[in-house]
Amino acid sequence: MGQIQTETAYYQPNPDALIPFPTVPALSDPVFTATPSNGTNSTSPNTASGWGLRILRSNNILGYGVGLYSFFDNYSTDCSQVGAGAVCQSRILSIEGDRNTYDISLYNVNTVGSTEMITRDGVDLASNVDNNSTFVDTINIFKIDSFGLKLSVDVGISLGDVLNK
Repeated sequence: MGQIQTETAYYQPNPDALIPFPTVPALSDPVFTATPSNGTNSTSPNTASGWGLRILRSNNILGYGVGLYSFFDNYSTDCSQVGAGAVCQSRILSIEGDRNTYDISLYNVNTVGSTEMITRDGVDLASNVDNNSTFVDTINIFKIDSFGLKLSVDVGISLGDVLNK
């Protein structure tokens, strides 16, 4: 994949990603579960938002320039403004399939409006808070090795460093 860009639906979460079509497990539809919102017992209204990118039981995936954006929450851009905390949706990139998903290399992953940047098998791996680079949240290199085990996330190198290795 080269220079991909997605923007999740502007109307979400009203209705959420489960409407108008029900989840069909036989088609490997994503399962959306409620998550606590800000440490309270209530659930976040943006949990069931569409994925910007979902990698499912796949291997040998290369992504160069991955832009996954969520600018809206019910048609409002308040959630994606600088300083708003990237609260348009909870998660935006999902990698699923345990050891059946391997050899994944994503370079220059950029997200906007998503609290968690990368989730693998339901576990959040990269947060927007840890990877903010002005308006866009950025991860330079994200890798899963050929055995589906080792993760590598690098946020502090330049393109020149990558080319000289």
